[in-house]
Amino acid sequence: MLLYIYLLSHSVLLAMIAEFLFLHLLQGWHRSRRMEVAIVIIEDQEKQKGIQSEVQVLEMVSGHENIVDFYGAYYHQAPRTPSLPEGLWIATEFITGATLQDLIGTRKTLGERWISYICKQITTGLFHLQKKNIIHHDIKPENILITSYGEVKIGEFGFATFGEKSSSTSGTITYSAPEVLANFTNKHEYDHK
Repeated sequence: MLLYIYLLSHSVLLAMIAEFLFLHLLQGWHRSRRMEVAIVIIEDQEKQKGIQSEVQVLEMVSGHENIVDFYGAYYHQAPRTPSLPEGLWIATEFITGATLQDLIGTRKTLGERWISYICKQITTGLFHLQKKNIIHHDIKPENILITSYGEVKIGEFGFATFGEKSSSTSGTITYSAPEVLANFTNKHEYDHK
């Protein structure tokens, strides 16, 4: 699926949100969908190779209410428009709101109904991933997004893998399951004692 952003048009405004080493995060306009999108630009060619798996996962899971929507990928070459960064452009849903981590950081007490709602939405998203045989590997408060409308969405699929079982130990160590940290295989039941 190719992202169709008319790059030469002055009606398309791109605002830089953040810049990292070899990565840019911009706010853009998806012309055919007539909506704002988040655009991640990956300049480093080695990193582009590694991101192909994430793009495949996003294509498979997009469209579910609890997963950040994916709108396409596009390779931009600088000679066409030298003012824009060259690299792999990935367009996803632009979410205004906060992460679950931001909510936790406020240190305000969340009501039981609100917590229950968030948990149910995360679980529904994880069930969708399970039906597609995808393991996220990095579920943590920073990767749970809450829109300004209160929708709960799972994002950041950089460590995701395909399959019912995985021996991968990737992800954020402080949020890893004990059996992952203990390096158990899926052939044995984990004994937490």
